[in-house]
Amino acid sequence: MRRLLGKTPNVATSAEMAQSVSNRGLAEAGNSILDNTLTRVADKISKNPMGKVATKDALNTITKLGKALGLSYFTERTEEGVQNLVSSRYQKGDYDNAEGYSLLSGAANMANLGLEANLAYYGIHPDNTLNTDKDLINEMKIGGFTGLFMTGVYGARDVYEGTKQVLTDNKLRGLTADHYADAERDNKID
Repeated sequence: MRRLLGKTPNVATSAEMAQSVSNRGLAEAGNSILDNTLTRVADKISKNPMGKVATKDALNTITKLGKALGLSYFTERTEEGVQNLVSSRYQKGDYDNAEGYSLLSGAANMANLGLEANLAYYGIHPDNTLNTDKDLINEMKIGGFTGLFMTGVYGARDVYEGTKQVLTDNKLRGLTADHYADAERDNKID
């Protein structure tokens, strides 16, 4: 089998696996940095061990919410920009010739339109008429803003996990309080 395939497929597979591992390592490193930062903030906010746990949980929730809302804002804003560009190009007749259309070319066109919309939003598109198109920018702002309210940031699984975490934290608080009470009783001098 190796004689038929040669060494190139194995090298390509090894390179892809190494790239995948390095990407995973990069993502884990990013999560680790964020986790360590949240731990340091929780340590500074609360001196009580259970307060630190509750603070870190709250910070993790806020971080997750911020990331989800930011992603929703960006994707909805981009969608509105693409719709504006498509409708203006359709009115000009740019899409009258549908020959040669494929799923791949449609996906590439969509990615290109998304890039163009965001470049125009920030005023750095090579076509200055798009940079100054107030309708495009307003539609993108409104789309992003409404995207903040349409997002399903928390699903049933998240609510379940959050509830389980609160119950666990409450149980730990109770055990910690019992331990302090026992230690106080044991060390009390009569």
